[in-house]
Amino acid sequence: MNFSDSELLKNVLKTYYPDLADTESALESAFLNIMQGFPEDLKTRIKAARVNSKLNQKELASKLGITQGSYSGWETGAHIPKVENIKQLSDVLSVDPSVFISPKVSANTASREIPIVNDSYFTNKSAEQFQECIKDPKNNGITAYESVLTYQLHDFVFDLRQKYMEGNSGYFIPSHSLVFCNFHEIKNMDLKEKLNYLNCKIAVVSMAGSSGMLREIRFDGNILTLQAWDKSVPNRIFPMDINVADSIENKRNYFARESDIILAKDVVIYGVATKFVKEL
Repeated sequence: MNFSDSELLKNVLKTYYPDLADTESALESAFLNIMQGFPEDLKTRIKAARVNSKLNQKELASKLGITQGSYSGWETGAHIPKVENIKQLSDVLSVDPSVFISPKVSANTASREIPIVNDSYFTNKSAEQFQECIKDPKNNGITAYESVLTYQLHDFVFDLRQKYMEGNSGYFIPSHSLVFCNFHEIKNMDLKEKLNYLNCKIAVVSMAGSSGMLREIRFDGNILTLQAWDKSVPNRIFPMDINVADSIENKRNYFARESDIILAKDVVIYGVATKFVKEL
């Protein structure tokens, strides 16, 4: 992970240092200054990133090749990690390094509008078709918009009206939430890169031309699983190729269309969710 590869991180750093150069050393120096200046925010964000990845401290420390005590010091604020530790955390947790720092917001921070779309807007649209619509939303039937700050690289807002992400095990996105999403992180990836990146993340997807829905992505290298957090909603499973499907006896959870198993390549992924706001 290089800081210079993250446009989102560069945007956040430049809320503190508007004239910051895009060199790796300059970005690292700015990041270190912000970590040292806001240790309480840092420790909170490190813990949140771990919890969101569903790892305990011991498991994450093992993946990082450090002791649990060393890692625990980052979450308690006893120690500030090195820049290299942050890069490693980003790689292990598959998150952008910008999640570990807060942007500087002032009264002069500019804003922009992004479109709000509901589930039916995605019906029978490919990811490419949806992205083209987002470029010119007013001429593509989109009438609702949400204001965001310019450094936030959200591309659209998903208007969640269903209860299928209202889990009963600590994971909960309530119905009537506005879910902020982006597709710029994944638009140039091939399918396997995209699924590996999205593993354990929340995304807006559709299956076989269906309407859009929010699901947690699970991918083991051969099988894509779409999970709703409401346990009454069954998981849907999509093999990478038909040979994988043929080798598995129990196909009850496979999503089939006219008795044919749908492959992972036929699941459309429109964007990855980054945050949600509950409507009142």
